[in-house]
Amino acid sequence: NAAAHRLVSYWKFRKQIFGVRANMPMTLTGDGAMSREDVVGYRNCIAAALPTDMNGRSVLYINYTHLRHLASDEMSRLRYFFFALHVASENELSLNEGIVVISVFLSHFEISESDRLSASLVVDGMPIKVHAHHVLCPFEPTNLFYANFASTMASMWGMEVAKVTRLYNACSDAERGTKILSHAPSLRVQDLPPALGGSWGSEAMVD
Repeated sequence: NAAAHRLVSYWKFRKQIFGVRANMPMTLTGDGAMSREDVVGYRNCIAAALPTDMNGRSVLYINYTHLRHLASDEMSRLRYFFFALHVASENELSLNEGIVVISVFLSHFEISESDRLSASLVVDGMPIKVHAHHVLCPFEPTNLFYANFASTMASMWGMEVAKVTRLYNACSDAERGTKILSHAPSLRVQDLPPALGGSWGSEAMVD
């Protein structure tokens, strides 16, 4: 059944991404599945579970440009993403209501193979679904970009997520936050990271 399939997929991805540390606890102590180096990278807020929205849904934040800049190793990026998803999936309400995903591209829009794999973790490997997906880019999209974006989201996340994906173009941090909040009133500006005009930071993470 679907639950059994997701459980098998979860452990398949976990072993693929964490290797010999896969069976260790998912914590930010540096002594579990996440190494001390992983914890430092994760605390840079490049892929993180933000505070829940006002409806109690988990909120996942992915800064793809920052992620690639600070973590050139694709497996490191996947570990950050997996941990954030693991935290989000521990929220019982999100198991039924889904999670909110915020994806930020601060430079050119490009999807790598690890990005596709990270998206498949949501679709196949975790017991959660996506309630809403907000994507921000810094430039004015063209018609061709819109066409490519739609097909990319569908192939990366699947059609169900593509249907709940909204694209924004904004240059400043404040503009990004304002545009997301205008379409996602359940989010709070203080719970957004600085790249979205908020004040939430890695010091808020719980080990």
